[in-house]
Amino acid sequence: MQIVNAFFIRLVSTLVNNIFVNLLFIAVCADMIFGTLRAAKYRCWNSAVGIDGAIRKAGMVASVLLFTLMDMLLLVDLLSWLPAEVRNIMDAMGVVKMGITELFCLLFIMYEATSVLKNMLSYDII
Repeated sequence: MQIVNAFFIRLVSTLVNNIFVNLLFIAVCADMIFGTLRAAKYRCWNSAVGIDGAIRKAGMVASVLLFTLMDMLLLVDLLSWLPAEVRNIMDAMGVVKMGITELFCLLFIMYEATSVLKNMLSYDII
């Protein structure tokens, strides 16, 4: 049982200390806030759209958990594929490891940022 507890503590510590995961959760929260504000502005609460977004966000969180477990077991580092100049820039920014979790977090962050921008757009300007 202590091994399971230690593994769970390591998983939570890995997630909490990962800047990419933290940025993803900020992007998810921003998307939820701006989506709610947009729905309130146009007075069009659509439960189908809301549940689709919630399922998408739950899928993102579940996949980040799965990818973190994979990174913990496989020790994948994608930074070694990059040129030395790019690795030096990433190292200066504090990124010393780029695993599967970080790669997909970047993709999810871009997707959420697009959704935030879409929610911030006003559709009555033409």
